[in-house]
Amino acid sequence: MNLARAIYKTADIYLLDDPLSALDLHVAHHIVRECFNGVLKDKTRVLFVNSLLGMENADRIFVVKEGEIIKEGSFKEIKRFITKNYSSSEEDEEKNEEIEKEIR
Repeated sequence: MNLARAIYKTADIYLLDDPLSALDLHVAHHIVRECFNGVLKDKTRVLFVNSLLGMENADRIFVVKEGEIIKEGSFKEIKRFITKNYSSSEEDEEKNEEIEKEIR
């Protein structure tokens, strides 16, 4: 609901705090495609998220830990960084790849 309100309120910059966290995969993909990459495509969008879901088209991604930026880069660079440093198992990596295929 808050995302809809934000869209109806015309602004140049949108700051969104984890707007996809409560959504299932298919709905989140739809929101990314139709809202972030559709209606808001010409606006500055800053999303604070706990997952890379839907971030494939982001211009820049920052990884923040304890209030400090520890990595900055493209989706591929950040995905590699997270997989290398934070993935707990090969199973997690396979699950992430499945999710990416499904949302494309």
